Amino acid sequence: MLRVVEELFYSLRREGFVLSTAQAIDAARVISLLGWDDRASLRSALATVVVEKKDELSRFYESFDRFFAKDGAHPGDLFARLVSRGFSEEEIAALRDLFGRIAMRTSSGGAAIRAVSGPPSELDHLLRVAGVRREMDQMTSPLQVGFYTARVASALGVDAATSVIKAMERDLVDALGQRGEDLARALALEVAHMKRRLRDHVEERARAVSPEALHAAPFAFLSQAEALEMRRAVRRIADKLRGKEQVRKKHAKRGRVDSARTFRRALRTGGVPFEIVRKRPRRNKPKLLVVCDVSESVRAASSFMLEFVAQVMDLFEDARSFVFVSDLAETTSLFKAESPGRALQAIASGAVVPLSATSNYARALQELEAAADGIDRRTTLAILGDGRTNHKADGAEVLARIRTKARGILWLCPEARSSWGSGDSRMPRYARECTAVIEARTVRDLEMAARTLFEFR
Repeated sequence: MLRVVEELFYSLRREGFVLSTAQAIDAARVISLLGWDDRASLRSALATVVVEKKDELSRFYESFDRFFAKDGAHPGDLFARLVSRGFSEEEIAALRDLFGRIAMRTSSGGAAIRAVSGPPSELDHLLRVAGVRREMDQMTSPLQVGFYTARVASALGVDAATSVIKAMERDLVDALGQRGEDLARALALEVAHMKRRLRDHVEERARAVSPEALHAAPFAFLSQAEALEMRRAVRRIADKLRGKEQVRKKHAKRGRVDSARTFRRALRTGGVPFEIVRKRPRRNKPKLLVVCDVSESVRAASSFMLEFVAQVMDLFEDARSFVFVSDLAETTSLFKAESPGRALQAIASGAVVPLSATSNYARALQELEAAADGIDRRTTLAILGDGRTNHKADGAEVLARIRTKARGILWLCPEARSSWGSGDSRMPRYARECTAVIEARTVRDLEMAARTLFEFR
């Protein structure tokens, strides 16, 4: 009974339920009082102990039913799971005997074989061993999940266990014939399942890595949960810049000191500047044009850039946004009418511009020049794209013409600077026509780009 209780609690915790010691004791008492025969009553009784929120109830019922499903094959140790898959006691006995002989012959992969043959909680115990924890404590970025999964697997002897189980296949076939092959396949599935659980554990540890490290992760490698966190970070950047703008406005109301007039007026008092004269502040609210390449190679970065622009549009007298792949389309009204999330979904669905085409920078820049006819010395143009033209014309001469009229051109490239100019990349050509070029691959880079953008004001 205690083994089944332990496995049930383990399964519930893996499904996201937080079981305190007091809850675990109460649940064990409920099970001891009701027993296992009436599963429906037991499920309802345990729900009163485990479930804390109404929306968790259905998830608990699903977890409970899945745990006790006849084809689940997850409770208990390896041998119990094999029995649930239809293997006989004689076949299990032959496997036990083979495990024993291997343990006497070699220690290679012993820890991992214990994790495979033991209950699911055995792997958690092994992962808490000091040496394994030290391995994972060195992880500094979510991008290192694959590397540290391999290191932890090596520390636990998973590869050795895989080799041992593969070598067992011949002995199992000699002992059990065709059923030996079936048993070997079942063992291989158990090892694969353990590897998946091992990676899940490392990914959970990666999520605990500091937000600073996550901010340095390239956009293209973010998981869905990490992308959500990064969108929150983008909104925080926008809020921070909005706060700085309020401070700037407050200071601008007073105006800057006019030193020449102040000293001339001080001649009345013998050169002592009793009266400070300030320059009248000029209304010079800037304008912003944002153009984003939304082709497959840069779509992740462009979505963050467009969301940032949607957040700070109110800081500009005229903020317009465009997206392109081969054709250019304006999205200003889309972001005004819809939330950033819905607007980004519309762009990602191909409803704004066809996404199946290849990037055509020359056409997009020419269409931009025709559409944005109000470019003047208050206008800053921000372009996000990798500058890969698919060996078509680059349209850099259009950038040169726009620069003569605009306050500045800021180009954000989501590719590493070391790859600029390779293959069909025309980034060096574009960089010569821009006021500033930034390698923008992470949220941290985007924050630096945002600050640079505001320096043009």
